[in-house]
Amino acid sequence: MGFETPFGQSAIFIYQIFKNNKTTKDADLFEFAKELMTFPKQFSFAYEINNWLRSGERKDDKLFSVIQFQELAEILTNRAIKEAGEDSIFEKFSDNLHYLGHTWAERDKESFDNYVKSYLDQNSNNVISLIKSYVPTIRNTAKPKPYKGDLTKDRYTYLVSFFDKNLLFGKIKETVTIEELEKDEDYWEDYSRKDFSEINMLRQFMHWYNEEEKNGR
Repeated sequence: MGFETPFGQSAIFIYQIFKNNKTTKDADLFEFAKELMTFPKQFSFAYEINNWLRSGERKDDKLFSVIQFQELAEILTNRAIKEAGEDSIFEKFSDNLHYLGHTWAERDKESFDNYVKSYLDQNSNNVISLIKSYVPTIRNTAKPKPYKGDLTKDRYTYLVSFFDKNLLFGKIKETVTIEELEKDEDYWEDYSRKDFSEINMLRQFMHWYNEEEKNGR
């Protein structure tokens, strides 16, 4: 959640209004929250508002119930699907995918799986975009622009908790031959100081996939 952007500052202001009026008209507040998932012209603003509305460590601090938050997530996800069109949310909203994908899979796994399968079946290269969207984007002073990091073990585990790893690996092999994948060793940016590349990302996926297969998982 950002403080430094105009959207972030506006979202904080809206959250404070909700927080200050929580005990009065909860039903009206929730209806207003639903409108805020679709009304703002910029999807990123609606997403920022959603982020702030979910603030609060304890249950009593939460503005809405779990079911209500799921409904807000569904509205936001449907908007993302519509705005993405043929590009898919994996390309259009890759920065927001962790929340959109997680809540969708939690809410309706079958629908989510069908969307994923349809996207992967359109073009075998789409598996690259999908996996890449789960690789962290790193921002630091060492480089002028944000850049992609490594597909770490944690990231891989998170990825395959939503997607069938065998399906993903099958699509990878349709895109890149095993010979090409095995041509060079995978490297890790944190240690090698080499830049991100899509082929290395796929090799990192294969590294973790083979490790699990070796361990019988």
